[in-house]
Amino acid sequence: MGESDRGAVLVGADAVNKHLQFLIERLLPDDMQDKETKNRLFNYPGMLSSFAAKTDFARASEMIGSNVYESIWKLRKLRNDVAHSLGSFQLADHQQTLREMAELSDSMAEFISLTARKMLMDDLIARLKGLTLEGPSGEAVPAFSDVSDIVDRIGKTPESVRLLQQKATKLEFALIIGFVCGFLAAHREMPVTRRDRWETPSNEGV
Repeated sequence: MGESDRGAVLVGADAVNKHLQFLIERLLPDDMQDKETKNRLFNYPGMLSSFAAKTDFARASEMIGSNVYESIWKLRKLRNDVAHSLGSFQLADHQQTLREMAELSDSMAEFISLTARKMLMDDLIARLKGLTLEGPSGEAVPAFSDVSDIVDRIGKTPESVRLLQQKATKLEFALIIGFVCGFLAAHREMPVTRRDRWETPSNEGV
């Protein structure tokens, strides 16, 4: 979460791009597993050197489903917006895109949004619960009476609310990237069942 919003998008896109390559490499036939062939495929100007080419190939060959494909495609658009924006870039200005990226399955967007906010508030409350102030006699006294006092005071401070919303949006993005990479990793570990579809039929028994 230490990255700027611009940096977070670039790092996230790079992570997904690498996971796509790992997935495609896993499904290459044995005679294409050598380093020279992989370099020819994945290094520029290879046919799978770009993020877009890997994404399209993974979907066209049914390595990934349509939801993951759409999520990655929107991530690519977001990365392009970052690359071509001259001014400041804020993830908060792309809430609709993030929500669409999070639609990896039913209710996943809501789950990610709620999880991000809960993680953020749990961490903040845990840190503020131990905060103390100096009392009249120099003794340490709790800065807040209870959890509801913490939440109430945060809600009454517009700047605190704004900062929390920004952090929640960035955490949502990080969770989306994590889930996408998780889906790709899970597909990579599945048994290879499609290679026989690509093989030339045997003449045995003819």
